[in-house]
Amino acid sequence: MSHAFTTDDITTRYSIRRGKATQVLLRLPVWGRSSTVVPELGVSGKAGAFRRTGSSTVRFLATTAAGAQMRISYDGIPATARIDVVSMRPMPRAPAGVQQIEIRFRAGAATHLTRTLDILQGEAP
Repeated sequence: MSHAFTTDDITTRYSIRRGKATQVLLRLPVWGRSSTVVPELGVSGKAGAFRRTGSSTVRFLATTAAGAQMRISYDGIPATARIDVVSMRPMPRAPAGVQQIEIRFRAGAATHLTRTLDILQGEAP
């Protein structure tokens, strides 16, 4: 895994080389229980459970409870991935709760993914 930072975005590259039996779970919290996560590309569905559609890119628009916005893009997510947005109740490290994007899939022999967080307005998460 590697990260690259600019003033407007954070790009994370993942390389998974463990084989077909490796179960992968990617998580990305959006702070505040009243935050929103809206699908923009590569997924369909509602009520937090999504399925992949044609595009090899999966993209969401997230707005935190404080009003900060970011566009979250994942490139390289397998078509068989399960994608959920889970509402998590308050806890010590997130006293206002969290909306969390969870992407689950089995990795191939060599799986390469890229996640980009584009900060649109407000402060970074």
